[in-house]
Order: sequence, then structure tokens, then C-alpha cells
Amino acid sequence: MVEARGEVTRAVSILRYYAQIVLAPDGETYPAARSAEWLIARRYPVGVCALLTPWNFPVAIPLWKAAPALAYGNAVVLKPAAEGTAVAQTVAGVMDAHLPEDVFQVVTGDAETGEPLVDHPGVDAISFTGSTKVGQIVAQRAVGRGAKVQCEMGGQNPSLVLAGADLDRAASIIAHAAMGYAGQK
Repeated sequence: MVEARGEVTRAVSILRYYAQIVLAPDGETYPAARSAEWLIARRYPVGVCALLTPWNFPVAIPLWKAAPALAYGNAVVLKPAAEGTAVAQTVAGVMDAHLPEDVFQVVTGDAETGEPLVDHPGVDAISFTGSTKVGQIVAQRAVGRGAKVQCEMGGQNPSLVLAGADLDRAASIIAHAAMGYAGQK
């Protein structure tokens, strides 16, 4: 229950952050790393964004993807893992109460249900979280048809304990990180 409350609290923080960031000036400039040129960052809508999300963190991960997409004027189609269907439908109910009709949609089903979203010409951007194997397929297919794509794949959650660290505390933190959320942290 503590982990669930923590996830919902994090999701609310994500929504609040993106609700206010759209008020920030657009067009930040950054120095280029390898030249004397300057880069400019602009935020603009791209269209329809498909979000393919895993079963772990069924509130936070979808909202981490949906919040910036919605904040900058995009429509969202969420395809959660089959195990996250009920949570995704609950999230959609909350979002629908505050958004124009059809701006936030949920498509449910098994992994094959996500394939048409990756290939659909009406989907302009895809954000995927999952295995490296599937992420590579998603990226190749999306890029192959000119869609924007972002993939978060196969993290292993490494730990580094430096000399002089409190080893008992480090071991406790690492064990929690490895076992929290059924090892999906």
C-alpha cells in the first residue's frame, strides 16, 4: 500500500509539473557541445501520440508519458500492458473528466494490440517502455514510416558503492531497490 500511495503521489507531481511548465517561455537556447553555434529548443504539438506502457508503475509511467504530450497540445492513445488494463481505464476516467472528448483514449488487449498503433499513419509519435527486444522492433517500424519514437528499454538498475560508504545502509538501499515493486524498480 505504501508503494501504491507513493506511485500516485509521484503521478500527481508529474501532472502538476507539466501543467505549469507550459507557462514557461518557449525557445530556450543552449550552446552546442562541439561548436560555437547555439541550439534552440522549441515545444510544439506533433499530433497523436501512442503510449505503450508496461505493467509495473501502471499510473506513473503512463502519466509520465501522457502529461507532456497533453500539455503541448497532442492527443494520446494509451495501450497499457494487459495486466494494467483496469488501472489504465481508471486513469482514463480521471483524465476524461478534465480534457476535451477523445483527447485521451485507452486501447486494451495483449501485446499484438499495440502493433497497429506502431504502424498506423495517423499516429505521429510513439513512446514505448518495455524490453529491449520489443523496443527495437517498435523503433524500427516507427522510424521506418517517419514517426517520432522514444523508447525506454531494459534497464538493469546498477548500483555503485564508493569507498567509505556505510555498507549496511548501502546494502539495505540496494536490497529495497532490487526487491521493491516486485523487482521492477
